Amino acid sequence: MREREPRLGAPGGRRAPSSLAAIPNLAYRDGRREISLHGTVADRILETPYGALADMSSIPPLDYTLIPVVAYYTDRVRDLSYLTSWGCPHPCGFCSEPKTSLRRWKGLPPKRVVDEVEALWKTYAPDQVSLMDPNFSTNTQRVIGIVEEMERRGLCIQLRANMRAKDIVNLAGHIDLERLRKVGFSAIFVGCESGSDRMLELMTKNATVQHTIDGCRMLSAAGIVQLTSWIHDLPQETDEDSDLTFRLVQDLALLPHNEQKHHFFTPFPATDMYDALFGATEDDGRSQRDWARSDTYSGSAIWSGRPGFRRRVLGRLLELKEQHPGVLVRSLPRLVDA
Repeated sequence: MREREPRLGAPGGRRAPSSLAAIPNLAYRDGRREISLHGTVADRILETPYGALADMSSIPPLDYTLIPVVAYYTDRVRDLSYLTSWGCPHPCGFCSEPKTSLRRWKGLPPKRVVDEVEALWKTYAPDQVSLMDPNFSTNTQRVIGIVEEMERRGLCIQLRANMRAKDIVNLAGHIDLERLRKVGFSAIFVGCESGSDRMLELMTKNATVQHTIDGCRMLSAAGIVQLTSWIHDLPQETDEDSDLTFRLVQDLALLPHNEQKHHFFTPFPATDMYDALFGATEDDGRSQRDWARSDTYSGSAIWSGRPGFRRRVLGRLLELKEQHPGVLVRSLPRLVDA
């Protein structure tokens, strides 16, 4: 008698690969091994066809009781992560989102977002809730709806989120950003990347330096922390491009509550800029452990870039930090009072 195929959730086994193949939007190991282009032997990974995304409202809330939430708090900050949306519609060449989400986006409706955030805030008493969406500001009307729902309930929950500078400018055309601060949006991460429009175009950022300037000034005027992120030693970046970036970061450092994270470029697999350097392959012979050791702050053996260029950048950053201590940070600061 043939042994029955184990099913997901059944005692003694997981769903067999033949069953997994029928489920869209999966990547899985099928139990076989294969030789890579670099001659290494590894588990074979198969991908099933992309299927339609489910309505976010049909997905049940994440069950935070499955983990000891407070065990992840630190002495510095009791931070709790929460996702309100999936995917990102933008084509940034240094980012994996265009390939992992195929530039698709779906988000939870405002009422459900506020319901769940309020419940988490009351249950786990964090200092802040980090909205970990790749781009929280994708849908302007949804952001406004979340703010209005929080206002209606009289809530002020310390929140941080990722937004694009161009979206911030657009959002400010529809709502006073001080309303965001008053309901708890105290810190916004803004991926600025470069002070050179030429480099932003090469990265397909779909935004300009002026968007960065305007967006950061608007957040500052509203009393919201701007954590701006920058990438140095980009492919094709010249000394002139670098000078433009430093001119901009020096100006932004004068703004109230401006914090800056500076990185050295590392080409990550499943990005257009990686493909431009190595060809359309994600097999570069590196292990997950190798990538885990990679550090975009100081560089690593994964991608050494131009050592001379990087030394000059680091020297300028250290000089800037002497004038503005908030220039080199690795994480969001403690949130200011709303």
